[in-house]
Amino acid sequence: MAYFYHATTRDKMFHIVAEGKLKANASGEVFLCKSPIDACKFLVCRGITRISVIEILLNENDVVVSDDHSESYFQCKAYIHNGDIELTRKEKITDYIFGDDEEAEGE
Repeated sequence: MAYFYHATTRDKMFHIVAEGKLKANASGEVFLCKSPIDACKFLVCRGITRISVIEILLNENDVVVSDDHSESYFQCKAYIHNGDIELTRKEKITDYIFGDDEEAEGE
C-alpha cells in the first residue's frame, strides 16, 4: 500500500467528497502523483492557483506509471488508476494557494 495524491479545484473536491468516490475520466482513468505538490503542478500549469489535494491509500499494484505526461517538463511522474476510486471518508484533503491570488487575500 502507498499514498497517492489527486489535485482538483475546491469546487470539484466538494463534489468528489459528496459522491464518496473519485470518478475516472472518459478514458476510465484517474491521474495521481506520489506527492501533493507534484499533483498540483498539473493544474498550476493551466493557471489554476486554488487547489485541493486528496490523499488516497491504494494498493501499488492497482496503479501504473502514465506515459501521457512529460516527466522532464513536470519534473515528476504521473500515475494512473483504472476505474473509480471509492473513498473511505478518512482521506486527508489539503488546500493550496499558489502565486499572487488576490481572491485569497483576507482569508
